[in-house]
Amino acid sequence: MEFIFIKNYKAIKLLKIDSLSRVNVFTGKNNTGKSSLLEAIALLASQGSLKWIKIILELRGENVDNDFFDFDRNYRILASLFSNRNNAVNFENIITIESSNKSFFARFVYYVKNYTRAMINGKEVFGDVTTILSKDEEDEDKKVGLEIGNDEDAHLLEFDTNMLKINSLSQESTPIHFINSYGKALEESSVLWDKITLTDKEDSVVEALRIIDPKIQRLSFISEEYSNNKRYPVVKLEGSKEVLPLQSMGDGINRILKVILAAVNCENGTLLIDEFENGLHHSVQQKLWEVIFSISKKLNIQVFVTTHSEDAIHTFAKVLEKDETNEGSLYRLAYRNDNLTANLFTEEEIKNAAKLNIDLR
Repeated sequence: MEFIFIKNYKAIKLLKIDSLSRVNVFTGKNNTGKSSLLEAIALLASQGSLKWIKIILELRGENVDNDFFDFDRNYRILASLFSNRNNAVNFENIITIESSNKSFFARFVYYVKNYTRAMINGKEVFGDVTTILSKDEEDEDKKVGLEIGNDEDAHLLEFDTNMLKINSLSQESTPIHFINSYGKALEESSVLWDKITLTDKEDSVVEALRIIDPKIQRLSFISEEYSNNKRYPVVKLEGSKEVLPLQSMGDGINRILKVILAAVNCENGTLLIDEFENGLHHSVQQKLWEVIFSISKKLNIQVFVTTHSEDAIHTFAKVLEKDETNEGSLYRLAYRNDNLTANLFTEEEIKNAAKLNIDLR
């Protein structure tokens, strides 16, 4: 996507960001909407996928239960997607997310269901026909639902029937992977590893792990009886006959594994990383940026990252300085007169800040 326009999504009442790059980094104070921006990008990239609505709700603690139908609860949960949790049913209260070739919208609507019959192939068929009411229509049997869609298609979620019937592992037309601030990925690392087994992408993952420990030679996933067959990563180190559980080597190397596994499974897609620096010492961040730049170019991935870290920004700047293609951008989100803006730093400003140790957060 070359730009993004967002209106009425969570903390973002209105925001337009022009000139997006291959690797985009967003910084700013707390509660400026950085995580909301990543979520909006996921919704846009997925074209309003029901799966991604569920994922985003659950990432924010809005627990979605597939077997529990409760109108008031579902109405309240879905209202959390709107600015100020606005649940008004009107044509002004609409979430809009757009880019050059994709769009997403969501709005609360009134609808009615009418029992009807029709002749199909000579047979009489009975069923319900759902009709969304227009702005000025009234009906004593009206119900509230959420209409979501894009320029080509729309879908109505009926809170007391089908809102929660979403397959969280359904496939998207283009890959989207979201690493949240605690390192949780959409799919288990073992599943992502299986998808690249016996391909060149295995080498990219192992090379990334060597950022932490250069002695790592091989990676695999194993399971044991006491773990209920849940598979976990192990590595083979140079000069050692034993294998070590990766978990025992610290949070940093496990964070890198999740980020790189998501990246190599994201060819021609979108990679989102919330709070890049979590679990990573400043000494390894530049190398991880280098790997992200390299993989994103090789696999045609657009990357969106948030950070609070001065180290993450300075190491990003150092990598950008070496990158002759200039495929990285840094933005600072901030409020000006109650309006959210994205200030784009020029390449020269980023490089000078890194050299002079100027804080761009």
